[in-house]
Amino acid sequence: MSSALNLEMREVEKALGAMKYRGTAKIASRSRTLDLPYRQVEETEIQGKVKGAQRFGEPGFYDKTQDMILEEIKREGTAKAEVQAILLDEIVHVSIPAEYFVQHGLRIKEGTPGLRTRVVGYANGMVGYVPHKEAFARGGYETTFGYRSKLAPDAGDLLADAAIALIRNR
Repeated sequence: MSSALNLEMREVEKALGAMKYRGTAKIASRSRTLDLPYRQVEETEIQGKVKGAQRFGEPGFYDKTQDMILEEIKREGTAKAEVQAILLDEIVHVSIPAEYFVQHGLRIKEGTPGLRTRVVGYANGMVGYVPHKEAFARGGYETTFGYRSKLAPDAGDLLADAAIALIRNR
């Protein structure tokens, strides 16, 4: 056996010997499905003519899909979104079905002190971009009404509130 391999094996044995094991672990999983409100839009927003609107992608994509989105909003009334928390001792993974702005994730982490909380996006479905309220005032691609951004500005807070409640209910 080479000396390098021998050294690696000794390091592995040393690391294994230093590991602390426990006989039990607290594990739990909870979820809640929310009815998120869609955005109430005016014609100028539908046309992308409001301050801060940014339409990227295939030319005409927004114009081609707006009627479909408005019909979905009318038909569904709300968007279903499952929030899930998986807890293993002090480690928590929160699943959010969105492209979730970091401010929301930080709020969840701050609302669950003493835990190592990780926010996982694109999980258990996808409702689109979920910017924080202040982002709507600035505008930008993620807040421009369309197929990928159709939820009300308070949707992110509703998801964060649900996540925090699931975690705190240990």
